Amino acid sequence: MLLDADRSVIHMLNVLLVVGAVFCALRAIQAKRLLAAAVWLAAVSALIAIVLYQMGAHEVAVVELSVGAGLVTVLFVFAIGVTGEEVMDARTIVPLEVVGREVIPAVAEF
Repeated sequence: MLLDADRSVIHMLNVLLVVGAVFCALRAIQAKRLLAAAVWLAAVSALIAIVLYQMGAHEVAVVELSVGAGLVTVLFVFAIGVTGEEVMDARTIVPLEVVGREVIPAVAEF
């Protein structure tokens, strides 16, 4: 049986993993190079797989890690290698006002 202190540590770890996944996702969006964006997306998938594993969805976590972080990343890198990589401009897709008004409160409710 878990003690309250153990539950709070697990909860804090899950929050840190989700914050890390959001950070990696934002870095993937802001990345100027496609290869860097693919690596950031692989990190998002790996962190989400850890969260899923801790929630008890072991099979789903294994599939997410192998397909999301493994296969999709390999396909992205292969596609970037075949088509070539162009540096993208740093324009943001989502305005910062929308992020502050919509995304941050939604994450805070989690």
